[in-house]
Amino acid sequence: MAPRNPIALLTIVAVIAGCGGPSDAQRRADQERYVRAASDACTKVNGQIAGHRQRPKDFDALRSSMQDSRNALADASAELHRLRDELGDAASTQIVAFDRALDPFVQSLEPITLITEENERERAANQLRRRGDALYRAAQAAKLGDCGRGGNAIADRALFLNYRDGYIRADQRERRRLRPLVGGPTFTPDAVSINARMLSAIRANYASTGRLKPPSGLRRLHQEVRRRQAAVIRTREQLAPFTSPGQAGDLPARLRRQTPAFFRVERQLRIAMNR
Repeated sequence: MAPRNPIALLTIVAVIAGCGGPSDAQRRADQERYVRAASDACTKVNGQIAGHRQRPKDFDALRSSMQDSRNALADASAELHRLRDELGDAASTQIVAFDRALDPFVQSLEPITLITEENERERAANQLRRRGDALYRAAQAAKLGDCGRGGNAIADRALFLNYRDGYIRADQRERRRLRPLVGGPTFTPDAVSINARMLSAIRANYASTGRLKPPSGLRRLHQEVRRRQAAVIRTREQLAPFTSPGQAGDLPARLRRQTPAFFRVERQLRIAMNR
């Protein structure tokens, strides 16, 4: 005989109909399928982005590179949203958080394709970096090891262009100031004035490059160039008061060693900037 209690009857119907939702085992299986499919989508887009220009030499190249990456990421994001929708109620809170972090990251690439002013571009790159970091943390929490990578590398493209332009401008200013002067320490009646002008030009270049923010791939070379330039400046400062070789002692010989060492490392940085 059927139970007379209507609540008991509804309970039986709910169990038969499966209204209780997926079991824990089913949820785990669904999540594992999602992780595999999402990781495949991320691996694919990571490969595409790696093929986009990483060191653009002008704004048009930067815009093209960022648009390529944005389009690839938008396609990947659409696929990841579709996978999340298929997962339905089986999605963990970590997967939901990752899914929500996708669109803000993709959208943060767009401003960099429009901004030509360097300070604004740096701010946009920093926002992209922050959203990329948030996406990466969300991906790690969702156990999506191949997702959320590359945000810093993409932001570095904008920083690279700013850095390269700034470095070239500082170098051009220094060359204009040094062109009328001789290359080494002078010991003539106007030696003090000439050496002071040389030292002023080199110091100005050192101050200018110190304000630059190199992308991560150039940071080591940038720091080494500045270290060697600082050594040249210190020796020139010691040479500045002298008007004869006898007074200068071994300082001219030291400068002759330091200057080529500086230019060797500086040449490596230039090659890297133009690769």
